[in-house]
Amino acid sequence: INKSIVKTMVNNLNELFPGVTEDLVPNKISYLQIERKLQSYLEQGKPIRDLIHILEEMEEELIR
Repeated sequence: INKSIVKTMVNNLNELFPGVTEDLVPNKISYLQIERKLQSYLEQGKPIRDLIHILEEMEEELIR
């Protein structure tokens, strides 16, 4: 997985669910941070299909 794939995933998510990534990516969470999180998930054998919940988890981590 690379930055280009991550950008495409985020753009597709935004097309399907407008506003989900608004003010979040890349303002609060960078594409590189998402890439690293997704790579970590893949290394652990976790699915990355539910990008909405992954981003929500990352946003919650910012608050802590």
